[in-house]
Amino acid sequence: MLFVLHKNIFNLIETNATLAKLVDKRYKFFKVDIYIFKRNNWEIMGIMQLSHYIEEIRRWAWFVMVVAITSVITVGTLSYFFINKVYEATATIMISTPIMESENGKQTYSDVPSDANLIKVYSTLIQSDTVMEQTINKLKLKTNIAVLRSEVLIESFEDTGFIKVIVRNGLPKQAQSIANYLVKSLQQKSDIIKLAGTVNTIDAAKLPTKPVKPNPMLNMFIAAVAGIMAGIILVLLFECMNYKVKNLHDLEKVSSLPIIATIPKFYKSRFKIRKVGYEESIVKNGEEAYKILRSKINSLCMLNQLKVILVTSPCASEGKTFTAINLAVSLAQLSKKVLLIDCNLRNPVLHTKLNQIDKRGLSDYLVGECETSFETCFIPHYNLHAVVSGPIPENPSELLESPKMSTFIKLARDNYDVIIIDCPPILPVADTCILSRLVDGVLLVVNYRNTTYEFVEKAMETLYNSAANTLGIVVNRMPISKKITIIK
Repeated sequence: MLFVLHKNIFNLIETNATLAKLVDKRYKFFKVDIYIFKRNNWEIMGIMQLSHYIEEIRRWAWFVMVVAITSVITVGTLSYFFINKVYEATATIMISTPIMESENGKQTYSDVPSDANLIKVYSTLIQSDTVMEQTINKLKLKTNIAVLRSEVLIESFEDTGFIKVIVRNGLPKQAQSIANYLVKSLQQKSDIIKLAGTVNTIDAAKLPTKPVKPNPMLNMFIAAVAGIMAGIILVLLFECMNYKVKNLHDLEKVSSLPIIATIPKFYKSRFKIRKVGYEESIVKNGEEAYKILRSKINSLCMLNQLKVILVTSPCASEGKTFTAINLAVSLAQLSKKVLLIDCNLRNPVLHTKLNQIDKRGLSDYLVGECETSFETCFIPHYNLHAVVSGPIPENPSELLESPKMSTFIKLARDNYDVIIIDCPPILPVADTCILSRLVDGVLLVVNYRNTTYEFVEKAMETLYNSAANTLGIVVNRMPISKKITIIK
């Protein structure tokens, strides 16, 4: 069974006929809906996520390469400089059995291979304590029988009568001496105990020139493969633990809202945005994205008679002010009379973007310094009117909830075609909830790979409790390689 737990998945499954057919059972546990899907159809959902994981691996390919290169350098350094080298010396002998010839009565040795049991006896004799001890004493080795036995490897070939004595030691000369003396000692022992057969040396051990261990090239190859696999596993692990917005389909599921448009990420090193005011608010590569957003907003305004649109985000530094400015400029290019209002009375930035630093603003009107009308700054290049925030007041929430704010919005409705309001983020303060009751629609800006799904859920819950008309989501700072899309 495949268990799917999600707080807001109920609407998705109930409205999707394909998923509804796959549901086998449904339970309610606290406020979480638990759905059990039929086992034979779980591959469908797995395939839907496969492309996303491949995309993440490609995006983090540099990290995978760093892990692989680090593994190769580490293993190569250990192999070349820190791991003790092991040399291998091999001596080959043949065990031949005597055959008595009947013609002259002399004993000769046949080339016929010896008996298999005899090969086993000689193989065991080479590694006996007596032979090992004799070798240690003769060669004056600084070791013991157990260690020497671990360095000796015997390979026997019963069908041919050959035995290979392989010695691995850290010193090449010592490995050669041990292999040759073991053969000599075996010959002496076979004569003493009068075993059947004779030990004939086929190849004496030669002085090894290259170590058999470690093999740096093989080790580095294995390290590269293991490093790549470890890097991919780490990427997938980070991806599973990363709850930031990285998939548009998941964002739609969490918010239950359409994604109106995606705004590409602008790299300042590539697009040099100078501080010359509003004229640089639209970057050429993002202009088409804002035209898509303008087209969608314009359609919603005509269909639903929307006039006042509030632009906000779940948290700070997600690009809502930049989006509000460019949306207002785009709408003004359609020969509409557009008013851009900075309702962020806590941390205003709109006046700096428009180079209107010393202007009177919204807070002046709300505290009563402007009794009859509010002061706007006109930006002739784009036919755009703007109201900056003014001095930061001590009680911003109370001012925004005052009757004068409602009067201000009513005056703006009577004099302008479209009003775009830039306001504080939703979660830190209550200002957005207050303003959402005065506007026709709310546009939520989400920062790609910065905003978490949890914050999106909380923001949507806050807007829902405020009875706000949320129009949709604008995904900001998408990588330029991504397609700028509009989801209907």
